[in-house]
Amino acid sequence: MYRRHPTNERHRRGGIAGRLIAIRRRGQADRRGSIVLLSALSLLLLVAASAMALDLTQIYVAKSNVQRIADQSALAAAIAFSQTAAQTTAQNAAQSLATSNGIANASTNVKATFLVNSPKNDGNSAELVTVTAAVPVVPFAKVAFNIPSLNVSASSWAEMKIYANCFIALSSSGITATGGTSLTANGCSVSSGGSTTAGSGAVLTAKEFDAVSGTTALSGGTITTTPTAGNLVPISSAPSDPYNSDGNYDEIFSRLSTVSNLMAPTHTYVTSAASGTNQTCNSGVLNLGAGSATYGSITISGSCAVVVIGGGTGTTTNISYLSVSGWTGTIILGDGIYNIGGVYIGGSGSVTIDDSASTAVINVWNGFNTQSGGSASVTFNGPATYSITGGINAYGNGSITFANVFSSASSTFYVSGGINATHGSLTFPNGYYNITSGGINSVSNNITFGNGSFNIGGGIQYSGGSGSVTFGSALDSNSVFQATSGSNGYAIDTSGGSSLTIGSFSNVDLNGNVDIAGNLTLGAATYTINGTFTAGATGGGTISGSAVSIVTSGAINFAGGFDSISLSAPTTIISSTLGSSSTIVLATESTATTGFYGGTTNTVLAGAIYAPRSQLSLYGGTVLTSNGACTVVDVASATFSGSGSFTTTCTVLSSTTTSSLVQ
Repeated sequence: MYRRHPTNERHRRGGIAGRLIAIRRRGQADRRGSIVLLSALSLLLLVAASAMALDLTQIYVAKSNVQRIADQSALAAAIAFSQTAAQTTAQNAAQSLATSNGIANASTNVKATFLVNSPKNDGNSAELVTVTAAVPVVPFAKVAFNIPSLNVSASSWAEMKIYANCFIALSSSGITATGGTSLTANGCSVSSGGSTTAGSGAVLTAKEFDAVSGTTALSGGTITTTPTAGNLVPISSAPSDPYNSDGNYDEIFSRLSTVSNLMAPTHTYVTSAASGTNQTCNSGVLNLGAGSATYGSITISGSCAVVVIGGGTGTTTNISYLSVSGWTGTIILGDGIYNIGGVYIGGSGSVTIDDSASTAVINVWNGFNTQSGGSASVTFNGPATYSITGGINAYGNGSITFANVFSSASSTFYVSGGINATHGSLTFPNGYYNITSGGINSVSNNITFGNGSFNIGGGIQYSGGSGSVTFGSALDSNSVFQATSGSNGYAIDTSGGSSLTIGSFSNVDLNGNVDIAGNLTLGAATYTINGTFTAGATGGGTISGSAVSIVTSGAINFAGGFDSISLSAPTTIISSTLGSSSTIVLATESTATTGFYGGTTNTVLAGAIYAPRSQLSLYGGTVLTSNGACTVVDVASATFSGSGSFTTTCTVLSSTTTSSLVQ
C-alpha cells in the first residue's frame, strides 16, 4: 500500500495554500492600484468640474454686470435722444457710459438703435442698446478647450413715454374748441389750468391731455389720444410755464423798456441862405475853380458839357440853390464843405454829381428834389456826408441814386423831412442813415438801401400804391435798426400791394405800432415792438422770415387776406431748449387777445407762441401749422371757433423715464 510521505504532503498542501495566498495578495494589490487610479480620476474630474463651475460663475457674474451696463447705457441713450433728437448723440452717450464702466472697444461693442415702438407694444418710443464684453476663463478651460475668453452680450430697452407739454393754457379759463375746429398735437401733451372741452364738431388730438378741471368731449365733439385712448390725466394744479423760469421771462421782455425810451435822432443842420453871383451853363464848360466861394443860383441846362465846382480841403462853398433841367452831364465837386439852399432836378436827362472826395460834406436846407412830371436820373458818386433838411424827394418819374462807385467807404446821411418816393425811385449805398423827422415814405415806386445802420424818426410809411422799401443788413458790429413813430403812432405802417424788406440785424427796435398789409420779408433778428403788431392784408400778400423773434408790449393779431405767412424762430425747439428765449417766434406781454382771424389758410409758425397773459383766439377758417417743426403754445387760455385748425409736431419733446426693459 502506497503511503504519502508526510513531508511531501505538507509540501503539497503548502504549495496550494501558498499559491492561493499569493493570488489573494496579488488581488489585493490590484484592488489597491484600482482605487488609486479611480481616486486620481475622480480628483481630476473634481478639479475640472470646479474649474468649469468657476468659469460659469465668472460668466454669470459678467453677464449680470454687462446687463447692468446695458440698462444704464440704454437710459443714457434715451436721455440723449430726447434732448437732441439725434441718434448719433444717443449712440455716443451709450458708448461713453459703457466705456466708463469698463467695456473695451465701445465703438464696436456697444450698439444703440432707435426703435419707433417699445417692445411693450404700448406705442411709446424706445432706445435698444446691446453691450458685448469678452470674459476671460480660468487656465484649465483655456488649456483643455483652447478657449481664452467668451463673449457675453446683454440688451436693454429704455422707453421715452412721458410727453412734455406743447400746448399750455396757464389759467383756469382753460381750452375751449367749438364748431369745425381742430387741435392736433400728436407727439406731445395738451395741458390746461382749467378744463379742456371739445364742443360739437371740434376734434382735439394729442399724445396726452392734462387738465385741472378735466377733459371733456361734449355731444358731437371728439377727443383722441395717440396711440391709445385713456391718456386723460387729471392734475391738481395749473401747469408750469416753461418760459417763466430761470429768468427767461425777464430775458424775453427786457428790451421793451429800452425800446419804449427810444427817441428820434437829433442833428444840427445848416439853415442860412447864401447870396452871390448867379452862374449859368447852357453850353461849353462851367469851371468855378477851387477855394472858398459864395454863389447865387447855379443853373444848368441845354448843351452844357460839364460843371466843375472846385472847392478844396478846408474850403466852404455856398450856393443859394442848384437847378438842373433837361440836361445830361456831370457836376464835379471837390473836397470841402458845400452849403446849398436846395437842389432841384427837372425835366429829363441824366445828372451825375461826382463827390468822390472822401472829405466832402454836403449840406442842403431846402431839400433834394426831382420835380413832378420829369424823368430825370440823378447819380451821386462818392462817400460824402450829407446833411439835408426838407427831405430827399423823388416827385417825378425819374430816379435818384447815391452810388459810392469810387470808394468802398460808406456815406453818412442826416435827413430832416424824410426820404420820399412819391413816384420816382431812390437808391442808396451802404451807409449810416439818421432820419431826424419825416420817416421813410413810398407810394408807387421803390426806395432801396444798401447795408447800413438805420435810425429812423417818423417811421416807415406807405400811403397807398404798390411801392417797395428794401433795407440791407447790418453794416458792422455797431449797426442799429431803430424806428420811432410819427404823429400817427406807427413805427411801420404799410398798405396793400406794397413790399417791405428788412435785412439781418441783432435787434430791430420799433417804438410804435406796426401795421402790415402787402408783403413783408424779415431778416434774422429780434423785432422788439413797443406797441401792437397787426397783420391785416385785404388784397393778398405774404409775410416771411427765418430766425425771427417778434416781441411786443401790445396785442398781436393776424387778420385774413394774406396768401401766406411763414415765420420761424432762431432755434428749433427740442426738449433741451424748451423755455429758451431763442425759441420764441411770437411773444407779447399784453392782456389783450392774441388772434388769428379771417381765413388765412397758409400760416406757418415754427417756434414758441408766448402770451402768458393773453387769450389765444383762432377762428374764421384760419389754418395754422408748424409745417413739421415744433410749435409750442404757452398762453393764458385758448379758444377755437369756426372751421380753423392748429397742428404742431413736437415728438422731440419726449422725456425719458428711469425704467428699462431687459432682454
